[in-house]
Amino acid sequence: MLRVPSRTSLVALAILALLPAFARAADAPTTKPYLLVQAWYDRPHVSDLYAFDFDGKLLRRLTREPLPACSMAAVCPETGDVAFVANASALYCLAVRHNILIALNAGDVGPVAISQRGEAAAFVVGAFDRTADPSRRVRVRPLVAGSPVKRCEVPLNADQDPSDLAFSPDATQLLITTWIGSRAQVSICDLATRKLRPILADANLSYCQPTFSPDGKTVLAVRTDPAAREWSIVAHALATGDVTILRTAPRGRPLSVPIYTADGKLIVFAQDSALARMNADGQAVEPLVGQLDPTPHPDHIDGVRKLSVDKGVRATRGPGTPPFVTRHLVHFEWENDAARVSVIDVRAKTVKLIQLPKGRVLRAAVVE
Repeated sequence: MLRVPSRTSLVALAILALLPAFARAADAPTTKPYLLVQAWYDRPHVSDLYAFDFDGKLLRRLTREPLPACSMAAVCPETGDVAFVANASALYCLAVRHNILIALNAGDVGPVAISQRGEAAAFVVGAFDRTADPSRRVRVRPLVAGSPVKRCEVPLNADQDPSDLAFSPDATQLLITTWIGSRAQVSICDLATRKLRPILADANLSYCQPTFSPDGKTVLAVRTDPAAREWSIVAHALATGDVTILRTAPRGRPLSVPIYTADGKLIVFAQDSALARMNADGQAVEPLVGQLDPTPHPDHIDGVRKLSVDKGVRATRGPGTPPFVTRHLVHFEWENDAARVSVIDVRAKTVKLIQLPKGRVLRAAVVE
């Protein structure tokens, strides 16, 4: 029987046919560290990917025609390889170090992750018609020849809505957040056996935004208690299963994206719109950008309107959020439809404001 390719597949094939010209144009940036930026610059209302140095100087434009609008989905902080969705219809990985564009999936995807050293990518796929087939799968693909990570798929239950993926430092395990109704749990998957088991799950609590410690022995996550309206950052010891609460925010104030520094000594996190750091044991909390409000959220106190339980929770880790921070981290502040892009030196506690060319900056990540 002759199989007629779908429209999405034909678009993907058309783009792939033009990749040699694209690859020659997208030379790899040569200076680290640098900013990887998704922005509207050269094509009206169409976002492309660019590399800038820390002084705001353009190093390279990384995507262009024939690719349609490109949206960053995940970044490898060591190699600069970037996974992006083109025109909300196909997933690609631009291997910046080799000037190669890799087609990963002809169709829309859910959460995406790239391993710390760029060996593999993981992403969530499902049927085009979710009504007829609501099931989803986590698909893992090697990105380089000789990768120790093998191609595989991990099926998810039809009632599981995945929101986060994170590789272990050695790329042998994968953390997956799945929502069932209004509750989220974190599971760990051994990629060799494709066995999935919950490690942070509770009928009355939600766990999300997980990440590994640099030694792979501990998992950080955000815990939410809907009844108490409290957000906490917890550390789960994989060897013993012990869970330690490192920080609980004032009632009604969300915590998000906890990340270890590369030496494992510090944790960076967000509270409301502020960024802060603390020791790995939860002590010595210090703000990096903004101030940590010590008071409960006024919406919770006066009851004028209900604070959404999902506030700050369903948001996935940003495309430039690394498994752990080598040194720098990007922070965004939006004002009048313009972005203030700051690079934070987590250890030195310094903030550098980067003035990028006039245009709409949508996302950014640091490559070191």
